Formats: sequence, structure tokens, C-alpha cells
Amino acid sequence: MRYQQLFLLLILSLTFCTTQNQQTNFDVQLKTLEISRSSDVEHWQKLITNANSEEARIKIALAIARTKEDSLFPIAKELFIGASSDSLKIAAAFALSQLNHTHSEQLLISSLQDDKISPRVKNYLIRFLANCGQQHAWNVLQEFINDDLLKDAALTTLGVLNRKVHFRQTLNIIDSAKSSLSTAEAYYLYNSNLPDGAFPSLIRLIKNSDPEAQIFLLKKLRKLLAKKQSHLLDSLSSNILYSFLQRNLNSTNSNWRLLLSAIYMTPMVKDSVLQEQVKQLTEYPIGHVRIAAYQALVEMAGKKISPFLVNQFGKLPATYEKAAIAGFLAQVDPNTAYLLINNALDKGNPYFKRTLLYALAKTKLKLSNRLLREFLKLNDPFLSNGAFSALAELNSVQTKDANLLLNSKYVSNVGTALDWYLQKKKKLPDLELLNLFKKFRGMDALEIQMSICQMFKNFEYSSVVNADSLAKYAVHPVLFKKFPEIFETKQEYDWVSYLPSFLLPDSLYFPSSAPVVEVETTKGRFSIRLEADLAPLTVKNFLHLAQKGFYNGLYFHRVVPDFVIQGGDPTGTGWGTSGYLIPSEHSPRSFERGAVGIATAGFDTGSSQFFICHSEQPHLNGNYTRFGKVIKNMNVVDQIEVGDQILSIKIVE
Repeated sequence: MRYQQLFLLLILSLTFCTTQNQQTNFDVQLKTLEISRSSDVEHWQKLITNANSEEARIKIALAIARTKEDSLFPIAKELFIGASSDSLKIAAAFALSQLNHTHSEQLLISSLQDDKISPRVKNYLIRFLANCGQQHAWNVLQEFINDDLLKDAALTTLGVLNRKVHFRQTLNIIDSAKSSLSTAEAYYLYNSNLPDGAFPSLIRLIKNSDPEAQIFLLKKLRKLLAKKQSHLLDSLSSNILYSFLQRNLNSTNSNWRLLLSAIYMTPMVKDSVLQEQVKQLTEYPIGHVRIAAYQALVEMAGKKISPFLVNQFGKLPATYEKAAIAGFLAQVDPNTAYLLINNALDKGNPYFKRTLLYALAKTKLKLSNRLLREFLKLNDPFLSNGAFSALAELNSVQTKDANLLLNSKYVSNVGTALDWYLQKKKKLPDLELLNLFKKFRGMDALEIQMSICQMFKNFEYSSVVNADSLAKYAVHPVLFKKFPEIFETKQEYDWVSYLPSFLLPDSLYFPSSAPVVEVETTKGRFSIRLEADLAPLTVKNFLHLAQKGFYNGLYFHRVVPDFVIQGGDPTGTGWGTSGYLIPSEHSPRSFERGAVGIATAGFDTGSSQFFICHSEQPHLNGNYTRFGKVIKNMNVVDQIEVGDQILSIKIVE
């Protein structure tokens, strides 16, 4: 939001890679300490003593942040208090927010009262409290919502904290608003618990708010109506909402994200004119909007819309959209949907078939259950896993179904089964878990081993399961860090020895600190400017994989409209990696629309999978590695759906 634009000034002063043919000894030593997640205070102190420039101290501060070692708090504090510039102050504050030390929150909060600290720095202090703040931060930040310079930062951070902790208090934002809300105010309200009485006021504020705020308000209204139903809609509110929807529901509206949120609201205001407008949007150029329109039509018209859905299903090729239509048809005409799905299951790519299995579950027919269990037996991780997930949606999974996947050779199947056991709080025999831990030792199996460790943590197990028996077969030392109570080890977090040679600390130099790649997909081309200044190891890995053709032919396996698209998994299941992990390189840079980040299963578990944001996502800031931004043809990214492919990624600059 507004305060995040200030970071452009900070970017100019930070350089985490060298653009020369050689790196300095300082760069190599620093990156080695960072990657190894070293807690050696003496080594860090030596680097600071020898740092002869502000730029070097900024590098040290952000490297300390990435260790997440709370023992380094005194060093981060020293850098913060002694900082002579805004840029160093911001970098040191980020380090404090990432170290998970009990005193970090208090130090950042007390600094907000310091008149010597500039508003620019205070914006960042407030933002970083989203990563380390608790109830005390929530209470203190309320003081800043009337400060013109700090209001947006405070409201956005309060929104993130509400999202994480669900505080019961709600600020009196609505009553103080005159005729509109800012994006930050709307984001805060979206993540807050609001009383029923707030509903009419929210609707009245939609009309004059900016488009980003309107999106958050519509999402919040939809949540409230879904829970409380239509009694919240008085006649005045209903008329205002109707007028807003009628004005925005048209094919000339280029803001597809606003259109999406508006479509989702139409079933709350049942009207034949709106229904016809929504029907016309099934021809909109962006698939997310078309699919939302089909969903709204089903909610508005029920079984009457069945012939239209059947006709649309017949016209379309075997795409994700066609499979989604089958799912909507299943809700209003299950028998017809079953026949259409059954005849289409041998067509299209794996994602089409898998989505059809989800549609099959929505029919809730006994025939569908039987067919899903047949797919569960297939030697195909895509379809067997899809069948299991479909049965889980129906709450129809039996223990024997989970065991069928558990005995599979596929990582995605075993991982899905273990997740089901954890969710249901069911215990597995200790020897069976230990054997699974030993069997799945490839880097793709990290999440399997994490789930097994979680199960050992949740339940009491025999002496057969001990630290030595697990440590011997651990795929990566990241497990030692995540489960210290299981492994009972204080060994150093030795990342360097697990990295391929081209990612070693002395290899992270680039001809340019901002290389550009062109991504060609089945929906068109778009360009990403990579950010080697803040994420050199991540960028080097991405370029290496792109140059050797690793991404060619891979699918976008996850798409959440108005959130992210995600790809880069060689298995296409969401469980795959490049065969090795890379350490996280978190930074203060924001995840706004077009930002590119590394998908993970937690800190230090990145590999080849990446995501691109459809919209600004404040809750991702400081929690994921951002390594680039789309700079050309973001409209292509907007059109990508599950099952679309990456054809190639080429370096163009």
C-alpha cells in the first residue's frame, strides 16, 4: 500500500550480489554465515568490526535476519540503535522482526515513540511488527491510525495481526469514515470480526471507495452474508448494493478482480437483470471471471440453469473451465453431470481429469463414490490422489482408503495419506512410521518426513523411535531445526554442504543485478525482472533451472484467483522439487501485484516451485523469498489457469 512505495528508495542502497567477475572475501564470508544459519556471535561480531561501509552493515543486518537465530538479537539491536542512516535502521529493524526474540517487539514499539526517528523508518517499524507483534503491538498501533503519515502502515499491520491472531476488538473505522474507505482501512476490516450492525455501513461506503478497497469490502460482505444470510440486507442496503453490482457487472469492466468479487455477491441480491448480466460474463476474456459467473448462475437459478451448463460443457475443449462447469452442474443436476463426467474421463490433460473427479464427488451419488474408489486403486498419482481428495471433500474417506495411498510408491500419495491421519488425529504404528521415514529419503520426500516427525511429536511412541534412528535417515538438516524436541540435537544448521556447487557462496555473482527472463506459456508470454540484489542464491538457482530446460513443459498446478498462480513442480502434484533444497532469502521487499516468490512448506524448504501474485498480499511480507517481479504482460499471468503449461523460460537481458 502507500508506505510500501517508500521501499524503492531502500532498494537503491542495497546490493547483495556483485556484478563483477569476482566476489569480495567479505561477500563470501557473509553469505557462508547466512546460509549455514550460524549462531556464532563472535564470527558475526568480527564481520561488523571489519565492515567499513554502511552498505556492508546493511548486508550484515539482512543476513542476520535470514538466520532466524534469536541468539543474534544483541547484534541486531546494536546495529539498529547505532544506525546513522534510515536504510541501515530499516535493515536492522527487519532483522529484529525475523529473529523471534522476546524483546524484538518491545524494541520496535518503543522506537515508534522516538521523535528522532523519521516517519519513513517508522512506516517500516510498523510493517515489521506484522512478523513479530502480538497483543501489545495491536494495542499500541491503534495510536497511529489518526496519523496521516503512519495510518496506512498501522491499519495494514493490524489487518495482518488480525488475520494471524483473530483479536476480538474492532477499531471504530466505519463510524469515522465519511463517504469512502482507503485500501488499508478496507484491508483491516476484511480481516476483522465485525458486528452485524456494521453491515449497512459497509455497503454505503462501497460506492466512493477506490477499486482495491471495493474488492476487500465485497469479499467481507460476502463472508458476512454467507454466515448471517440475507436478514442483514435492509431495503436501502439492498438497493445500494444492487446499483453498484449493476454498474460494475459488464464486459467492458477491465478490472477482472473487482468483477470477480462483484459476481460472487450477485446471488445475495436475486434479480433477473443481474442474472442476465452474469450470464453474459461467461464470455469474458479471463477464465477466472467466466468460472465465477457459472458458479453465481447456479446459486441464482438452481436447476433451471442446467441446460445452459450442458450446452457450455459440450462446446468447450477438455480444459479446466470445462471440468469446473461439470462441478457446477453436479450441484443442480447430478445424474446428467455423472453421465457427462463419465464420458469425459479419458480426455484432456491430468488436471482436467483430476478436476472432473472433484466434480464427480459433488454429485453425491453412490455411483460416484464407487467410481472414485476405482480411481483410488490406479497406479497413477494424479488420479489416485485426486480420487482420495474428492472422497475427503465428501468426508467419505475410510482408513482402508488412506492405507491404500500409504502403501503407494508415490510421494504425493503417501504425503496426502499422512496429512489425513494428522488431520483426523489418528495414530499409526511406530514401526510403520519409522519404515516410511527410512523408505522416503529423497529431497521430494521432505514433507513426508516432516509429517512423520509431527506425528511422533503429537503421540507417544516406543523407544524404537529415537533421535539417532531418525537423524540417520533425515533428508536434510532443516528437520533438526523444525523438530528439536525430537532430534535432541544442537548441531549447526549446515546448509552449505547440501548445496550444489553452482550455488556455493563463492559462486553468487552476476553480469547484471537485475536479469530479465521471458516466460512463454500456453496463454502467451510475460517477462520477469529478477532481483539478484536481494535474493542472489534464489535467482542463480532459477536461472540455472531455466537454462537447462527444467521448467519446459511443466504445468501451473495451483491457481487461486486474486491470490497467486503457482508452477515449477516436475511432478505436477505440488509435492515435487528440483532434487535439492535452497535456503530462504527473506527481505523487506513487498509482495504486491506481479511479485514473484518461492513456494515453500516452511522456512528453508524452497526449491523449484514459484508463485506470482495477482494482487498485493501483506501477510506474505517477510515470510517468503521474493526474487522478481513481472514487468511486461501481467495480463497473460491473469489468464493462466490450472493445467496451463510453461513452454520455456529464456534469459533476454
